[in-house]
Amino acid sequence: MKNRWWLPATVMTLGIVLAAAAGLWTVLRYDSVELPASSMEPTLRQGDQLTLVDVDGDVRHGDVIVFSGASFEIPRLFAKRVVGLGGGAVACCDESERLLVNGVPVEEEYLLRDGPTYRFTTRVPANSVFVLGDWRNNSADSRRHLDGPHQGAIPLGDVRYRVVAVDGENLVPTSAFVDAGLSGGRSPAPDQRTSLLVVGAGVAVFLGGLVWLVVAISPARGRPACAPPPR
Repeated sequence: MKNRWWLPATVMTLGIVLAAAAGLWTVLRYDSVELPASSMEPTLRQGDQLTLVDVDGDVRHGDVIVFSGASFEIPRLFAKRVVGLGGGAVACCDESERLLVNGVPVEEEYLLRDGPTYRFTTRVPANSVFVLGDWRNNSADSRRHLDGPHQGAIPLGDVRYRVVAVDGENLVPTSAFVDAGLSGGRSPAPDQRTSLLVVGAGVAVFLGGLVWLVVAISPARGRPACAPPPR
């Protein structure tokens, strides 16, 4: 049969496109970094590998972000949790040791609690976020820089990434702020393993098409020659 190769070749091409598209999407969407993060225990631990996505200006209450320490006058990256947005008020704490955001107590289920923590009251400058560590008594965060040029807040331009996974496992977004009636809340990020499965499926499709192509274009073996037509 003429052109027996075109259909398996098409299957191979589809496999390559599928694997390449999934791989490129993963590379462009996600980044990975290891940061010193003991101040974020128990959410992040020292030596954890963090999977990151660009924030693109979308920062919400409860996000765990990675940001430049320029406003802290410390030239390195930090990982902390966003508890206040520009124009909002943040204070610690009520009689039950709960953080107050815009006057509303927030039940922070992710904290490592080891006693009373530093008291403060502040209003977050516009286009900034106020960040705290989940291990409050072991975190040099926005509270420690209230007298700084940004009142401890992080300008949105210094926010680089949002943490979406830790050691390959999705980081489940907190609902603490939404439960308190504040803005925020996210759906879990797409699992990176899904895109890796798609890459594997594309490779499998390519290999299947390759085998099909080899079989299709190989000369038939072991077939008896056709007898000439009777006269």
